[in-house]
Amino acid sequence: MIQETRSNRPSFWDYALCYSLYFLVLGVAFEVFWVWRSAIEVVVGFLYRKSDARESAYMVATLVAGLLLFIAVLIGEDYLRRALARRYGETERYDGVRRLFGRFVRLLVALVATVAIAVGAQEWILWQAGR
Repeated sequence: MIQETRSNRPSFWDYALCYSLYFLVLGVAFEVFWVWRSAIEVVVGFLYRKSDARESAYMVATLVAGLLLFIAVLIGEDYLRRALARRYGETERYDGVRRLFGRFVRLLVALVATVAIAVGAQEWILWQAGR
């Protein structure tokens, strides 16, 4: 049986670091939402130029983007927090903080990739409209 020592389980400071990183993820997700909102406005404006469905399509697309980001943020909190938990049967020294930083980087890469997709779609539509 593993004796629970300070080095074998997460400390208060590990959780403080975890939630500090989570608040950074929240801030990045907020910026991602505004980038997507702008991209949605450009794409919907291009696709529904003179249609009455323009406002409805914009609102639905913004709602879907917001809900998807909300779900991603909720899942991201659990994903980060579980990095600190000791795995069943783990006998090595506690390395939850290292796992935490790895997961944080993966979350940031995913959010930055979605920003790149939004900006790429927006720029492609603007390029198509300018031709």
